[in-house]
Amino acid sequence: GGVIGCELACAYAAFGTKVTIVEALERLLPMQDSWISRILEREFKSLGIDAVTGRKVMSVDKSASPATVSLDNGQVIEAEKVLVAVGRRATVDKETVEALRLEMNGPLIKVNKKLETNVPGVYALGDAVGTTYLAHGATAEAEVAAANATGNNEEMQDYSLIPRVVFTFPEVASVGKTEEKCQAAGMDIAIGKGFYRANGRPIAENELNGQFHAIRDKSINELVGISMVGHMATEFAAFARTLLGTVEPMRKITFPHPTTSETIEDAVHEALGELLLEEC
Repeated sequence: GGVIGCELACAYAAFGTKVTIVEALERLLPMQDSWISRILEREFKSLGIDAVTGRKVMSVDKSASPATVSLDNGQVIEAEKVLVAVGRRATVDKETVEALRLEMNGPLIKVNKKLETNVPGVYALGDAVGTTYLAHGATAEAEVAAANATGNNEEMQDYSLIPRVVFTFPEVASVGKTEEKCQAAGMDIAIGKGFYRANGRPIAENELNGQFHAIRDKSINELVGISMVGHMATEFAAFARTLLGTVEPMRKITFPHPTTSETIEDAVHEALGELLLEEC
């Protein structure tokens, strides 16, 4: 029920395959906000994807066909194929590590904010350091490492500002802080919402199942996070990143009409207390 499992479940379902996801935690995509998980689970059902959450796989028997998957509550699921998608691990060349005597952080190469290892002039990034496990995250790190390798002095900053994207049906994206992390930190926040079903473009395209949530930290009056789910939501992640921080630049943006981007505008303005949309 993580990123890989949900993405591949959607791909298999698109080919007409009946899919069951088993997730040990209480909801799908547990690193995203719970409202996103609820929307995905509802939409997955319409795609023929069943989600079993809060259950652990105890064993998989592939000795006969179909294979049987036994869960911790005694439930048995039969399947022609079983995909195990329990996460990713660092890709590290052991011979290189040993030859250079690189300091490790468990299975990962240890680096500082400049992506420097313990060996002068040697940098590491991407899956080898286990930060984001995202291609665009590795690109951001590569830019910092390359700058420092050529005599500059740059550091990786807040990793939450690297957009998190999930290519499911519908798509999911978020950047900055999530609602639940803000609440856990005791932050005083305002949450604004924008709905596809209140926007002319998604209505015309019959893509009604989407939302944008914008989070404002009231204490500093800054946007600190934007999360989204819906058709082509990942295409808005980079733009959403530019909106984080002081609210003044947002007031100077003119959103073209009719476009799905107006849904972000609705969410941000409500977070700023300037526009209220009733859920429809």
